[in-house]
Amino acid sequence: MEPFGIIFNREVKRMADIFDMRGNKLTEKEVEQAAAGLSYIFEMPDEMFKMVYPQMKEEFIKSVKSGEFEKDAFQQGASKAEKEEALNSFKELYDEFKEEGVCEEKLDFLMTITEAIENIINSIGYRDSVAVAIEFCHENAKEPTYANPDDAGCDVYAVEDTVIAAGETKIIPTGLKVAIPAGWMISVRPRSGMSAKTGIRIANAPGTIDTGYRNEVGIILHNTSNASYEIHIGDRIAQFVIEPAPMIHFKQVDSVAGIGENRGGGFGHTGN
Repeated sequence: MEPFGIIFNREVKRMADIFDMRGNKLTEKEVEQAAAGLSYIFEMPDEMFKMVYPQMKEEFIKSVKSGEFEKDAFQQGASKAEKEEALNSFKELYDEFKEEGVCEEKLDFLMTITEAIENIINSIGYRDSVAVAIEFCHENAKEPTYANPDDAGCDVYAVEDTVIAAGETKIIPTGLKVAIPAGWMISVRPRSGMSAKTGIRIANAPGTIDTGYRNEVGIILHNTSNASYEIHIGDRIAQFVIEPAPMIHFKQVDSVAGIGENRGGGFGHTGN
């Protein structure tokens, strides 16, 4: 069997690719620290481990039940297949440890960890992901972030201080360039808080970023109020939502009236 250090370093890295901690990937140093902690536990002499294990397990279960893991360890787009792969890897590790004669208490602890991971996965659900290449073209640029695990949109940030005068429309730079895969688009949508509390609106909402666009993304904001509005570096000014974008195939026919159901009316015929 491989040394515990190598095994847990590999497994922790796999988990780091699946889960984000408070929206940020674990750093290489954090991965090493977590792996070293697990290695220390499993390299502990069996007799010593058996003495400390009851309290260790109790503390671990208490920390899991507190909900902090579910709150802190959420993913940003890992697919069901990726999560199941990570979970199955830990289950396979249990079988490997058992074959190598690892003591029952250590096997029980590994199973407890595996069950905790499974509970976290079940609590946050599954989301498929779309890989979008991103380039920072401004020193203040930062990656868009999801405020909550199940949010459809990720927040986009301003990279410059600016003022939008009353009635003015201005393009606010994001410092971001993106390369969206074919068959997808990013829609640029307003943030509900900004829309409810200010007179700032996205002028072309929802804006569309096409697959072939490679220049810096700018957010077109319009100030509908009677007062100027200040934008500061780091302010959340819009949301990105990734959406499928199939090509429309138009098919000319003599009449569309006989296709499907014609509900009639239009332009407000149903009233206010």
